[in-house]
Amino acid sequence: MQAQSLHHQAGEMVTLGLNASPAFLRIADISRRLSQLHGEVRPVFQISQTVNTAQMLRDGQIDVGFCYGRMSEGDIVHQVVAQVRVCVVVPTRMVADIGQLDWSGLADLPWIWVGNDCPFYTMLMERLERQQLMPHRRIIAVDEQIVRELVADGQGAAMMREDEALPLVKRGRVKIWQPGWLTLPLGIAWSSKNASQSRIRAVVDMVQQVWQTVDEGSGHTHESPYWL
Repeated sequence: MQAQSLHHQAGEMVTLGLNASPAFLRIADISRRLSQLHGEVRPVFQISQTVNTAQMLRDGQIDVGFCYGRMSEGDIVHQVVAQVRVCVVVPTRMVADIGQLDWSGLADLPWIWVGNDCPFYTMLMERLERQQLMPHRRIIAVDEQIVRELVADGQGAAMMREDEALPLVKRGRVKIWQPGWLTLPLGIAWSSKNASQSRIRAVVDMVQQVWQTVDEGSGHTHESPYWL
């Protein structure tokens, strides 16, 4: 409601929905470039989830939204900005030799699970179901900030982005189960009816420029938590 109020007060404000941590999404870079190149556009940042992005765009809750996966809705424009690697992580103390762990053994481990159509877990569940396996969901979490803390404490296996998992691997907290690697697109979406608006184009262009720069090798490694 606050974002919508601000939007109505200034026509050049653009609400950007964040489905992941601001650090991972390069929000500081995006905001800085907007200020430098499009000073008339003032961003408003709002937490969102991939599963809700399309409806939030239709309802005017956000103007542009980050999301995982791909969208095929006719009234939504979607562009991929990066491919994100995610992996299965298992607390070090849970398995003596992770190389000997098969899919059945993985499903039997206590899991920290995220519902609400989380793209990471949906993809993993599809793999498990093909082998007629069901994961042992010991803890249900609403977002990945909680997952990260519980995994680091050794309470269960989980899905994590590569940039989130590697710091925990280096600290000896978890091991990556190699057959569990997955890749999915990170994109931005906006309503097709607003596609010609200069303020929307400004934000879209800045996001694309920042992520293109990252892809060309200037990216950073972030340990901050993420949402979905």
